[in-house]
Order: sequence, then C-alpha cells, then structure tokens
Amino acid sequence: MKLLIAAIMAVGIVGAGITVGVMKFGASRTDEPTSVRVEPVTRGNLVELVSAPGQVQPKTKVQISARVAARILELPFDEGAQVKAGDVLVRLDSTELEAQLRATQARAAAQKAQLQEAAARVKAQEAQIEASRIMLLDAERDYKRQLEIKQFVSQAIVDAAQAKADQAKQQLESSIRQLEANKLNLVVLKHNIEAAEAEILRATDNLAYTTITSPIDGIVTRLNAKVGELVVTGTMNNAGTVIMEVSDLSEMQVDAQVDETNIAAIKDGQRAKVRIAAYPDEIFDGVVNLVGLDTAEQQRSNQSMGGSQMQGKWYRARVVLDTKGRRIPAGLSADVDIETQMHRNVIKVPTQAVMGRPLDDLPASVRNRPEVDPNKTLITVVFRFDNGKAAMTPVTISAGDMTHTVITSGLSDGERIITGPYKVLPDLKDGQAVKEQQATTQPSKPHGTQDAATQPADVDS
Repeated sequence: MKLLIAAIMAVGIVGAGITVGVMKFGASRTDEPTSVRVEPVTRGNLVELVSAPGQVQPKTKVQISARVAARILELPFDEGAQVKAGDVLVRLDSTELEAQLRATQARAAAQKAQLQEAAARVKAQEAQIEASRIMLLDAERDYKRQLEIKQFVSQAIVDAAQAKADQAKQQLESSIRQLEANKLNLVVLKHNIEAAEAEILRATDNLAYTTITSPIDGIVTRLNAKVGELVVTGTMNNAGTVIMEVSDLSEMQVDAQVDETNIAAIKDGQRAKVRIAAYPDEIFDGVVNLVGLDTAEQQRSNQSMGGSQMQGKWYRARVVLDTKGRRIPAGLSADVDIETQMHRNVIKVPTQAVMGRPLDDLPASVRNRPEVDPNKTLITVVFRFDNGKAAMTPVTISAGDMTHTVITSGLSDGERIITGPYKVLPDLKDGQAVKEQQATTQPSKPHGTQDAATQPADVDS
C-alpha cells in the first residue's frame, strides 16, 4: 500500500514537471517574432485590365435561308465542307414557280394585245370625229341656205335642216367624249402592262431563288435541313427556315460581354489577351475593333451562390483574335483581359500587402503625413520591415491590376515591405516583432541523407 501511494506521488510530480515544461515552452514560443515574407519596393509598368467572358465567333457568318417556299431537291455540300463564293449550296423544286412565271408572261402578252386593240379603236374614233365634223359643217351650210330662202320654202324644210345640223353637232360631241374615254382606257392598259411586267420580274426572281449560292468563301459550319424537306419563308412573327450557316473561319473574334461599369474604359484598338477553355495552355492576342453602344440583358450563373441566376446588363466588345493561321472552332467559351491603360515606371506592390486600418490604430508619428485623411475612418497602409519591426506606413494608391497596386506616395524605392503570409497580415500591428521568412526550398540531397532541420526532435533535449 505504501509502495502504491509512493508510485502515484512520483507520477504526479513527473506530470507536474512536464506541465511546467510545456508552459515554459509555450511561453517561449509566443515571445518569438512573427515570421513574415518581405519584398523590396520596386518600379515597373502596370497595365489596367477589364476582364469579361465571351464566345468565339467568326467575324463573318452568313445564315442561308430560303426566299421562297419549296421542297429541297439537292444539298451539294455537307457540314464541314469548304465552299467558294458562287458555289451552289441549295437547289429547290422549281416546278410550281416555273408555271407561275409562264402564267404571268401569258397574262402580260394578252394585255399587250388589248392595248394594241384599244389603240386601233382610238384611231378609228379619231377618223369618225373628222367625218362628224364634215357632216356638221354640211348640215350647218344647208341650214343657212334654208334660212336665206325661207320665204320661198316651207317652214318644215327649214326646221328639218336645223334638226339635221343639231343632230350632227351632238354626234360630234359624243364622238369626242368617246375618244377621251378610249384614251383613258389606253392609260389603264399601259399601267396593267407595267404591273404584268413587274409580276414577270417577281416570278423570275422567285424562280432564281430556287438556286441558292454561297455569298462568301468559307466553311459550312451548320446544316439544319435535309433533301426532301419543305422550307418556308419568314414572316413578321415567325422566323423562316435556316437551311445552313456558312462561316469564314480565317478571321475569328470574341464577342466579350463587358459589364456596364467598365464599358467606358473600353476603346477601339486596345490590346487584349484571350484565354479559350479548349486551349488551356495558350493565350491568344487580340485587338478591340468594336464597342457596342446599346445594352443587352443576360442571365449569369453565379457558382458561389449555388448556381443561382443573376440578371445583369452588359455591352458587347468585339475582340479580333490573332490565330496565327490556325482554325479555331466557333462557339467556344473564352475569357478576355482588355488592356485599358498603361502606367509606366511606377511603384507597385502586391495588392494583398495594401490594407485598411482605422485612423485610431495609426501611430501618432504618422498621423500628420499627407497620405492620412482625417475625414476618413479607414486609412490605406502597408507595413514596412524596419529592423525586425513592422512599421505601419500610410500610402496613397491609384490603379491596380489582378495582382498589384500602384503606390503614388508614401513609399520610396528600395524600402522593404511585408507582403505575407496572407493569414498574418490582418492581425499585424505597428511595432510588432517580425523576422524575415526564409526560403522553404532546400537543395537536393543524396538519397538516404537527411537535413538536420528535418531530423526528429530528441525528447530528452
């Protein structure tokens, strides 16, 4: 029993010693300087970028649709075939349209014959009017003679001569009115012939539309129809049948969807870098050659929100790709970085090294610096590495890219600033003891050797 109690007391004493040792070891660890990554302040160039998603499209793409409703008789080219301008792409059944053309031509010929007949009637009517004038003159002369000798003739003879003259006059006026009507009929017939000739032109065009040729050199990138199918023409509310698409893949572009907050910075001629999902190891050069002037609505999928949809406005910016002669398929997804402005020979630091700190946290020695705006609650700062201490330093920033921020004042060339690790930066304090983090990469060792730094710790040490 006494031996058991002694053993328990011995274990307690050893445990207490271990606890005290651990506490001392922990205390010594908290007093050590914080390990940080330090980089010197340097000058260089910084390019402001506007990033946007987009889709690769050919610069020239033509949809081939039918201008007339007919059945497809022939499709000489399959999808993927290369075509030249003028090659026949589609042949449609022209039987009905040929019949319509012949009927229209026949109607026009009949109307021309009617015009000739009406012209002949006009000529005859003109001759009749001349005869009526002669008869009227003769009747009037006879009536005058009868008046001159009416004391020698009966009144009935005088009245008959007057009636004959009046009748001749009425016949002449009737013939003149008939002539005017016949001339107006000639005008109507001429207009009918013009309409018939227009119908002939339309029927001829419709017949020509049964043979569809390629308007450009390119490749058949989509074939939507088959031989024997009936194609229809488009109406105001319904789109017509798109038989195929022909694209010129020699010059490709990306239709970038630029957010409305960034479109003002996009200009024609700006350079761009394009990353295409299908070519993960390549970056393509591009040039902006068109900036849209009207907005478009889009549905964007936000992965961080579980795939939910967000509504947004965007403008189209067309970026012409330098494919170096390669054929890039149309419709591929792409991401575009457009270079909007170049800043040369500026001080730039890693963006994560730039932080905001409350005005009250700034040391009194720097609160009067021009970079400190007393009207703001948060002041932009970086931490300089100053003889093993973190020195909070207010700075003024301007532009930035994906990784770096331009410092316009507050830092000088050659000064060293703390740039990481990222988990250390939020809790860093002015005057905090720090030490420069050593490189973690070690030179390669022969097989079987082990560095002293990686040796297992001796428990007794």
